[in-house]
Amino acid sequence: DDHVERLAHHAVRGGLHDTAVVALRRAGSKAFSNSAHGEALHDFTQALQLLVHIRRVEDRDREELALRLALGPTLQVARGHAAPGVEENYQRASELAALTGTAVQRFQSLWGLWLAASYRADSDRALQLGRDLLTLAEESGDRALLLEGHHALWPVLVWRGRLSEALEHAERGRSLYEPAEHRSHAFVYGGHDPGMCSRKYASWAFWLLGYPARALDESKASLELTERLAHPPSVVLARVWACVFHDLRRELPAVREHARSLIIVAKDTPQWLAAGMIIDGWIQAESGEPEAALARIREGLRVYASTGA
Repeated sequence: DDHVERLAHHAVRGGLHDTAVVALRRAGSKAFSNSAHGEALHDFTQALQLLVHIRRVEDRDREELALRLALGPTLQVARGHAAPGVEENYQRASELAALTGTAVQRFQSLWGLWLAASYRADSDRALQLGRDLLTLAEESGDRALLLEGHHALWPVLVWRGRLSEALEHAERGRSLYEPAEHRSHAFVYGGHDPGMCSRKYASWAFWLLGYPARALDESKASLELTERLAHPPSVVLARVWACVFHDLRRELPAVREHARSLIIVAKDTPQWLAAGMIIDGWIQAESGEPEAALARIREGLRVYASTGA
């Protein structure tokens, strides 16, 4: 693994296509785990292009499935959860998983489709896919899949205003969550940590239900967890939701602090950089700069829309 990039380079140059595809996939996964998203996209894309040289259909399908499941979270983090190509990638992965995949790969394919639907605000489809995912997880009895099955329900239930149900799923997911054991989930399921996600949605749900103290505790816990995990995309999302939460509380200094930090840490993720710009525009409006605020918010909305979200 220390030299997988060099192995991929020489395999490509030497026409050893089977070796090159595997090495590029491993190199891409290594780059993604190091938050080198552009490098990861390059490796995965090159590997997909080389698949045509693998003669055995079974081997080709198996490698394409593994590649698409690795490519999906990279696309979502680097370009946006509903960016062009994300749903198509996971739809192809789902087709391949039905032919040659494991139960875990079928679940991962469906989870990617769930996230794309969620960020396009297709909450009817997202809710149905979330239920399907939890059913698959329950049938498997796999603790890790059960965590992600609940993960697929707490966000969409908050969006639909079913707050008590959302908190039930967040709590059940949290009871399954172990930071060390499930750290790898951030590289498979949407590019962020499920423990952080459960707390940030719980903070919103508790606020809307009228429990501001519990909401504040959850928001703080979400940020503290991401600092311990030191996973940059999870840090970005935690900052987004800290901005929203303190916005709801009308705490301008806290919003300003988190928004400015968000703009710095999200510089390579357009979807969340745009969110930072929009929130920063709100700060400018509250500070008595309406013209600058309008320009900032409109530019943020333009960038956000470009991601498909």
